[in-house]
Order: sequence, then structure tokens, then C-alpha cells
Amino acid sequence: VKSMFHSEKYEGGFSFRCFEYLKTRLFVNQSLTGTFKDYSFQAENKLFEEEFSNTEVGVQLKYAYGENFLKTPWGKFSQGTDYPVLYANVKRGMELLGGKFSYTKFEGRLEYDFLTKTFGTTKLNLVGGLVDGDVPVFRLYNGHGSYENRFTVQVDNSFATMRLNEFYADRFISFFFKQDFGSLLFKTNTFKPRISIVTNSGWGTIAKKEAHKNIAMKSYSKGYYESGLLIDNILSANFFSYGLGIYYRYGPYALDKPADNLAYKLSFRLKLGSN
Repeated sequence: VKSMFHSEKYEGGFSFRCFEYLKTRLFVNQSLTGTFKDYSFQAENKLFEEEFSNTEVGVQLKYAYGENFLKTPWGKFSQGTDYPVLYANVKRGMELLGGKFSYTKFEGRLEYDFLTKTFGTTKLNLVGGLVDGDVPVFRLYNGHGSYENRFTVQVDNSFATMRLNEFYADRFISFFFKQDFGSLLFKTNTFKPRISIVTNSGWGTIAKKEAHKNIAMKSYSKGYYESGLLIDNILSANFFSYGLGIYYRYGPYALDKPADNLAYKLSFRLKLGSN
């Protein structure tokens, strides 16, 4: 990772279930973040640099209708649901306890996995966020990129070809699609690779790029697109399986050299059950 912030954060919170399928978490945190290089941030005629103090309170919600649970002496553990799962966060930055920034964040994610006999498992993930207020770069959204170099580890629901810290946004929406055919397309008695096709797309904008000094602020408002092929379970050892993937970046933010648009991935999966 080429650009990193050093941050020290203290947080307290608790979670509970309001209803059978709704899980709620309330939290408050206070953080102190030091920036890299000579970054500074201009907001409301104030210049912030070197160290940034932030206080945040919020609520995180998860609603999973029909969720099944495994009861143990240590509590209930989710076994998933056949219905869509909805996540929602509301976070409020406050000028209290040393906090310097006032803002509100709204975030949401919708996940839905369903199985068909003909095509296998379809996995849909829609996620979005919005920042209302002036915040420094480390409180913005960074595009969910997982490309560190041409050959890296597979990270689901991320942009495999998007560089780390390549884009920033104060409002964004991303859609991740994966069609997992399992072993429907090819299998033998001893070799059962899981073949998937993946397509990801996203849009993000920044309202006040000029407020961020000495850093390249690039948004992806025209749309970011990539597609790929993933083959899991090529090799298997103990409780883990290993696979390979290849992704290609195209559209308005495709790079000049075709080879630079490619990303190769190594996948690790925990094996559950006999398959």
C-alpha cells in the first residue's frame, strides 16, 4: 500500500435485536489521524493539516428476513437466509470531545444469493454511500479497489482491477454480480472446479476536490466497469481449496495499455461439506 494514514481510535458500542430479524448496533468513537506527505484540508475557512481529530456516533442495522440461527452456549450464530439481506448505517461526525468535523454519512448494502438448477448460484451485491458535509480524504470513500499489483489475492465484492487509492468519492454506488456455475460446466470423478463469471460496475463523484491539497483527487463519475472469469477449487488441501481468476477493465477509465487493464487473482476458500 503506497499511501497510508496512521490512526488511533477508541470505540464503544453494543448490539441487540429489536425484532426477530433486525440486528442493531449503536456506537461512539473518537480518533486521531496523522496524514501522509504534506496533505491538508480546507473547510469553512479553516485549514487542517498534520493531525485530524474526529468524533463519531452512529447506528448500524442488519435486516435478514427468515434468517436461521444456530444456538450455542456462546450465543446465536447466523446460518443465513433465502431472502435478501439489507444493511444500513447512519454515522454522525460531531464537534465534541475534540472532534473537528461535522457531517452525516448514509450507507446501505443489499445482498441476495439464490440458487437455480440450471445456472448454479447467482450472487448480487448493491452498495452505496453518501457524505453530507465537509470531510478530509480519509473520511471519503475510496472505490473498493483491490489491485495492489498484477497478481494478488481474490477479494469478493471489490474491483479487482482498480488500484488502491486510485479514486475517491463523497457519494457512490457499486454493483457486484457473480454467477457461480459450481461444477455444472465441467467435472470428473476427482476434479471438480467451480467456474464463475463476474461483472462489477460503479459510479462515484466528489463535490469539492479543491478542498484537498497536495493529493490527486480523481472520481469515477463516468462509470467504472470490469468483468472476469474465476475458477475455484483447482487444488484442494485439508480444509482449503485454491483457484485462479482473471479480470479485465474496460469503459471510460480503461488504461492505455491493454495489458495494464488485466488483473490476475489467487483465491482461497474454506471448504464446508462434501463439495
